Amino acid sequence: MTDIWMGAGPVPAFLHRILNLLAIAWAKLALPSLVRLSGLFHFVLNLIKFGEHRGGMYVRASGLRDGQRVEQSWHLLAEGDDGPLIPSMAIEGIIRKLLAGERPAAGARPATHALDLADYDRLFATRAIVTGFRSEGARTAHQQILGRVRAWYGDGC
Repeated sequence: MTDIWMGAGPVPAFLHRILNLLAIAWAKLALPSLVRLSGLFHFVLNLIKFGEHRGGMYVRASGLRDGQRVEQSWHLLAEGDDGPLIPSMAIEGIIRKLLAGERPAAGARPATHALDLADYDRLFATRAIVTGFRSEGARTAHQQILGRVRAWYGDGC
């Protein structure tokens, strides 16, 4: 695969824009830490809670496979307040593997293979979090017709 795109962000969308602007202002203007304002940020966020309590993200990769252009994406949808828990689920997954007797190899190494999607699927099963794959490229007529639905129903098409 040669190209990768990712996306995620808080809802409502204008909060995402405000956070981006604050980050840019902080970096460019060498502002002091905004930690002192965290109480105000928390108050405002709770005051303007509206819209859907739903979050999501996707990772899309495209490239060549056997000389043909292909594209595949992985989608995640989190309902309610389960989305913010996702980053801390990695440690839960690692601890569950340790409790099951699956110990990591000794020595320093990157953690990129410590968990795979199946590990996360087990963690997501107890929450309102669903994932799915969507492939583009050489597809059957059935896959072309149901392609938009496929991201939410898994890779069974």
